[in-house]
Amino acid sequence: MIRLALPYAPTDNHYYTVANNRKVLSAAGRAYCAIVAQECLVQLVGVTRPLTARLGITVDVFPPDHRVRDILNLAKALMDALQKARVYANDGQIDVCHFTRRATVIHGRINVTI
Repeated sequence: MIRLALPYAPTDNHYYTVANNRKVLSAAGRAYCAIVAQECLVQLVGVTRPLTARLGITVDVFPPDHRVRDILNLAKALMDALQKARVYANDGQIDVCHFTRRATVIHGRINVTI
């Protein structure tokens, strides 16, 4: 079992941008991937990566404020960032994914259990 405490992810609306008529990672998306990669290096010392088995993932979302939010809009950025951080080989390995909204915390946070 792997547990990670990660910063709040950008939504799909901020994760991508359009450049030259192509959908590409935005600056916010690239920054989030870099932060997740750094956190994984620190938090997963001694863990063999990338995981290659079929996976289940539980995500506890702690929003940064009380605005109405679709927490599933965080899924793409989070799953892609974990793949780029080489936590698992491909997000297609995930068979079960469970998202739960939790209490509001300053700046927001995401706790992941794989």
